[in-house]
Amino acid sequence: MKRVRLIDQEDKKQEIFYNIIILSLILGIIITSAATFYFRYFVYGKDNYFSELFFSDPDKIPNRININKSYDFVFSVKSHENKTNNYKYIYGMELYNLYDDTESKYHCLGRYRDRIYLEWINRTSILKNVTSHIENMAVYPDYKRIINWSEYNLELGFSPPVGKGKLMIYFANRSDLKYTITIDEKNNLTKFNNKTIGTADSLHTKGNNIKITVKDNNIRLYHNKELILSRNSDDLYNGSFGIETSGAYFDIRGFTVYKDSLVSVPDQDTIIPYNIISSVLHKKIYEIRNIRTKNIPLKREYIDYNETVNCEKEPFYCRYFDLANDISFNLNYTNLTKVAEKIPVMGTNYNLLMHPVNINSSFINWTTFSVDFSHSRIKPGSRGSVIFKFGNFWGIMMTRNNSYYMRQFNQGIRIDEIRNPEKIDKKDTDNILINITAGNIILTINDKIIFSKPLPETYTGGFPEIYIKNDFLYVDPVRINNQDPLCNDILNLKFCSLVLETSMRRSQRSTQNQDFKIDYFDYSENELSRDIFSSGKNTSVKDIDPQLQPIIKNITKNTTHPKKPVYNLPVENPYISDKKVIFNTASSAIINSSNYSASYGFNSLDGARIEELGLLDFFENEIISIRSLEKQDRILIYSFDGNNTELEKIDVLINESRPHKMEIRVIDNSAEFYFDYKKIHEQANPLIKNGFIFAGTKNTHAELGDVHIEKYDKEQKQNYRIDEDPCRLRIIEKWKYNNTFRLHPSQSINITGKFNVSQDFDYGKVFVDLYGSGDMPENKPLSIHFWVMRDDN
Repeated sequence: MKRVRLIDQEDKKQEIFYNIIILSLILGIIITSAATFYFRYFVYGKDNYFSELFFSDPDKIPNRININKSYDFVFSVKSHENKTNNYKYIYGMELYNLYDDTESKYHCLGRYRDRIYLEWINRTSILKNVTSHIENMAVYPDYKRIINWSEYNLELGFSPPVGKGKLMIYFANRSDLKYTITIDEKNNLTKFNNKTIGTADSLHTKGNNIKITVKDNNIRLYHNKELILSRNSDDLYNGSFGIETSGAYFDIRGFTVYKDSLVSVPDQDTIIPYNIISSVLHKKIYEIRNIRTKNIPLKREYIDYNETVNCEKEPFYCRYFDLANDISFNLNYTNLTKVAEKIPVMGTNYNLLMHPVNINSSFINWTTFSVDFSHSRIKPGSRGSVIFKFGNFWGIMMTRNNSYYMRQFNQGIRIDEIRNPEKIDKKDTDNILINITAGNIILTINDKIIFSKPLPETYTGGFPEIYIKNDFLYVDPVRINNQDPLCNDILNLKFCSLVLETSMRRSQRSTQNQDFKIDYFDYSENELSRDIFSSGKNTSVKDIDPQLQPIIKNITKNTTHPKKPVYNLPVENPYISDKKVIFNTASSAIINSSNYSASYGFNSLDGARIEELGLLDFFENEIISIRSLEKQDRILIYSFDGNNTELEKIDVLINESRPHKMEIRVIDNSAEFYFDYKKIHEQANPLIKNGFIFAGTKNTHAELGDVHIEKYDKEQKQNYRIDEDPCRLRIIEKWKYNNTFRLHPSQSINITGKFNVSQDFDYGKVFVDLYGSGDMPENKPLSIHFWVMRDDN
């Protein structure tokens, strides 16, 4: 009985379950039907009045145009309004440039085309492996995209490869290998279809550009524009390109196949750019290079000077400085580090030690090597010094006028003082070269030999350190190179070079993209001139980064800020806006800093060619600045010290066809201004310890490099990428024409537009705006457009 009752209960549960499902379905149908009725009646059934704007014959729209030639296009308007409607239309043209410098760096023309993505893999099917430490690599063809043009070109480039080996480019489809071209640098051979046809040029002397052209059953190979191969063949078509390498790593860039020209109207299927994913290859290149060259950051430590000097027992420390005649000192202890530490530190108390963060990786036991670096020149009268010390074996101290060679000698330390040549040139840096060779140490400063002295008995098997005393000095990266002849062999995997990075640790570096704001200032079409010192309104405290407000809340805004100088220049192009980048956050601002620098590189492309770099106070009043006026061959230096305004005009020959760099270095209360690495002015100013760095352009199209802000007293270095897409189209001209018309309901009209371009350009955008459509806001138009490109043929 129990069994029967259980079955009955299960049947009832299933019956209830199915009833619930049926009820849910019925409710779903009712809701869906109601929703359908609502949308049909209340939405689709509602009257919708509108107008249409379209190109009447898209196939006849021009796409490549010649300068000084007239072109027509037709657009149509059709009224679906419920009444007679008044319309206004505007059609016109915007002209844009892609500049040669930008195109050569970024290959902008190919950026927006569909790319074929390929990838390096560490196996080959044709070439055999020839070395144990460099693996064979390959990029297999994309057989889905077969090149079947009657003529075509391949271009690719690469820097000197890592190693000496073979680069093979082949053309194939799934069933046939059409042809192979092999450049064998190791054996000095060039081969076509595995047959030697000549020698191979070195691939290590400079950058390499490879071009293959196929036309009329003839194939030609060019290396850096020099013809290497010309052969006739019937089997040159209907395939795709692949690459194999052996014995060397080739970092291929700019791999592009095109029909007749690299310059093409977008969306035309005449160019095939290949994007080769190189992560595997780059990892292998890094592994090889890291064996030969080590890059080690130097850590900075500011040391309190607590030494006591007894002038009677240790006369060197009291007498050494700036002696006019060569002299030697002997100290009766053997600790060279102690000698460097006891060099007196005067009132500035500037005592800096720079040592490798990884001592073991910086250990050198080479028998012949060189040390090469540069430092900012020590000013006359300064007691500043740079000490390069190698282990506890030897060291060289350099002051403004003297050099001191320190080394182990007869159970003590011997120090030879040598007078440096007088520094009568106007250079801002001194270049130091130390050669360890044939039992001697040779010091050269600015290409002049200062001394050649015997090495101590033990001179290698240590690591380098640098001391900087009594003056704030910049030191460039220190390069220590092994002079062993094996290091000249690119196939050798011996440790041959140590680079000591004297800027901040890599972990302290960052590329920032959010610690600044960008202000744009437009021109009116009728504006003829503008003061280059004009800017936007000043900032109020409430506009400042909240993290900065506690720092500056007690600062009183200077209401007596003097009027800036007026320096009017013609507006070269009213369509090019001013651009000002202001580093106005707590992390990017200059806050109570007396040792910092700001710099950026730029390449002017068009317009007025005016760039600027400077410091604003926290209310965005200008404190100091440097401006480059390329067309006037002039540099402007502006300074406000709280009481007076100064404007220095410095005439400098500026080459408009090359990139330039501006830099401001602040040391204590003095600002040094540099243009293209040369100091051109120095200005004392008590207000330069706080504020916002700014950089920008005036009425100028320019390619802007990163802004580098380095705060030396806080050991912070930041690189800010401020430029937008370098391949963006930059407007150079705009014109428009407008008219009105009336249409009745269901009526349409065809309108012919005309344009003629009389100036140089790369791309043009032809646009049509229509005002008056019933489904658009009153001041918002319907818009259509098409693009054209300059035709050089």
